Amino acid sequence: MIARARAMGRMTESLPVALAAVLVPGLALAVLVAARAAGRPGAEEALHGAAGVLVTAGSWLGTLMLAALFGVGFSAYRRRPVRQAVGVLWDVGTFWPRVAHPLAPPSYAERAVPQLVARVAATAEAGRGVVLSGHSQGSVLAAATVWQLPPHVRPSVALVTHGSPLHRLYTRYFPAYFGPAALADAAGRVARWRNLWRVTDAIGGPVHTAPEGARTLEDAEPIPDPRRYDIPAGEALYPEILGHSFYVLDPAYADAVREAAALLLPGTVGPAAAAAPDAADGGAHVEDEDERGDQG
Repeated sequence: MIARARAMGRMTESLPVALAAVLVPGLALAVLVAARAAGRPGAEEALHGAAGVLVTAGSWLGTLMLAALFGVGFSAYRRRPVRQAVGVLWDVGTFWPRVAHPLAPPSYAERAVPQLVARVAATAEAGRGVVLSGHSQGSVLAAATVWQLPPHVRPSVALVTHGSPLHRLYTRYFPAYFGPAALADAAGRVARWRNLWRVTDAIGGPVHTAPEGARTLEDAEPIPDPRRYDIPAGEALYPEILGHSFYVLDPAYADAVREAAALLLPGTVGPAAAAAPDAADGGAHVEDEDERGDQG
């Protein structure tokens, strides 16, 4: 089961190959059109034959896509990991301004980021340190907030991200805005940035601040998932593999927040309270409620 969970965690790396496979028929058609335009012998017959094949395949694929869409909707209703994946795709699409995709719903980032900037700045200016914590798409909002903070409040702000798609999705598909140099710039604008991730997480991962992983944020090593392999006392099942969920219940998260607070306000934060023995194995929490939405 653990091996399968880790394989699912590497699923994001397979997306470029899948996209390339989808584009291959279009590329073949473009080659035939170019050959016909150049007057190559037999190109017109080949083009007509290829067009017939593509039309037939397109009809079947359209039907299959409708069936797949229905299947994904039904699976998302019943299974949490599918809901997470669908929610992440929706979040990525609606993060960008509407000018980038005019038929999409309004961008939530156009309201959320300015509001976060104003709240963080007001708190820091009042003499309090701010630990900005972002899970999943929330880490993207947190990074966008850091870029817009006034210079005089930045030393009072620390960032903790967990299950972050900043590198695995945003650096890969939007390098002009979320490339390694941009993430390095964000890291330099806060007092500290700590990132938590798991190998079993198909969405979150390490955050690289230089090309090819030459530099990575602190905590480049993944946190264990599950934390223990034995059946907990009083339980009948083995610990659940958490993947993209419940980072805030992990002891590493409590340590990250405590260390960030101690850095911002020295002498005001004591040792971390001992976590409940089964805290990282599940239980009701705000992230569980978040999963009914988008886990942002």
